[in-house]
Amino acid sequence: PQSFEKSRGCGFLMSKNNSEQKEKPFAWLKIQQMKSNSSAKLKEAVNYSVNQEQCLRCFLQDPQLPLDYNDAERSIKAFCVGKHS
Repeated sequence: PQSFEKSRGCGFLMSKNNSEQKEKPFAWLKIQQMKSNSSAKLKEAVNYSVNQEQCLRCFLQDPQLPLDYNDAERSIKAFCVGKHS
């Protein structure tokens, strides 16, 4: 039987050889973090990504995790908006 990830088109995330693929972005980020000739904005983005590595790894392990809270915020908006009146 086809796994859930493959049926959703995310099967590549669960392949055995993919641990190396998951490491590549983090290795690149750590190299960029050590470079002194990067722009301030790039350094800021790289530092943020390195600081969020644990959360990003969770997302890579489980593609069902949302990257943002839009759905949660939208669901509570109705009663929060009326609360401030």
